[in-house]
Amino acid sequence: MRELGRFLKEMKKLVGLRTLEECFESSEFESVTKSVKIMAEYNEKTNTYNKPSVALKLGYSLKKCAQIIRSEGLKEKNQIKVEKGNTFILLYESDWGDLVSCTARQSLESKKFNNPLTIPFCGDVKELYDHLKKSSADLREEIKSSTDVYASLAKVTLCEINLFNRKRGGEVQRMKVSEFERASEVSCAPLNAEVRTSLSEMEQRLCDSLMRVEVRGKFGKRVAILLTPNMIENIKTLLRYRKAAKVDQAEYLFARPGNAQHPYRGPDVLRELCNSCNLKYPDAITWTGLRKHVATIAQVMEITDTMQDQLAGFLGHDIRIHRDFYRLPLSVLQKSKVAQILMKASSQEDFKELEKSPKEWRIETGGK
Repeated sequence: MRELGRFLKEMKKLVGLRTLEECFESSEFESVTKSVKIMAEYNEKTNTYNKPSVALKLGYSLKKCAQIIRSEGLKEKNQIKVEKGNTFILLYESDWGDLVSCTARQSLESKKFNNPLTIPFCGDVKELYDHLKKSSADLREEIKSSTDVYASLAKVTLCEINLFNRKRGGEVQRMKVSEFERASEVSCAPLNAEVRTSLSEMEQRLCDSLMRVEVRGKFGKRVAILLTPNMIENIKTLLRYRKAAKVDQAEYLFARPGNAQHPYRGPDVLRELCNSCNLKYPDAITWTGLRKHVATIAQVMEITDTMQDQLAGFLGHDIRIHRDFYRLPLSVLQKSKVAQILMKASSQEDFKELEKSPKEWRIETGGK
């Protein structure tokens, strides 16, 4: 909405239009593209955008507005509105790509070239996890004498669950009390005897100790969250003191104390707790970075395709997205693996090595 407001302000400067609906006249389409280019800081000499994402977002917003105008026209039986919306959509679909979005996407991609790709360091992740575990134990004792630490315990628990599960920032924060209670009832059910015998002793212990909670994720998908005994104890403590902290009316498990109905935001909590720890690279720890971190570890471990599918499903990824965006940085992969093949191909001494089948090449893959 803010971008559309700025867009309308720019249109007023350019052609003196007063309302957003006036911008969708077919005669104003050229002015619309000019205004978008001005907002996105388009450079005619270099044919690049300084703010390409602004141009792309405005394009989607303007098309949506045209669809709304068309819908209103149909409801009101106003043929002028219907034609106005249809005409703009036709112009958008035929010309917008060439005039705006194609160049904007190129500018957006070029900005990503040669940028450092950092993922969280294992030492920092362990330090943060240990800090959260110790803090939660201390806060569970403190809350018995004062509910002032309720907010701190809620934040620590939210961050600990997210850190363990590597979920998107907003998925765990929107966990509801009813979802946890239903999961508690289901977890009490005994495991199928045949399934249990097929598991190792370690896997059986994990099934007995962990709780699985299903919440609503991105695009309405069902997302699974695993809770350790320590996390379960934290949540039970929060539920026990909800009334004293004045959050008993809120549906969210991590609701803020007082009358606020909205839960704590995962990214804000992570940043706050990272700054309270003695981490070497706190800025590298983000929810997206943590998801890349676990995917990278899985790649280095060279787990099977089946396990990759299961991990991607748990993280809420399509397997293609998982492989393309949540893996070892491409620069590392190319320099450490592909370069070995190129060096062998360029070396006279290693020519005989190339005569062997690829499976026999002595390339260090990191596995056994």
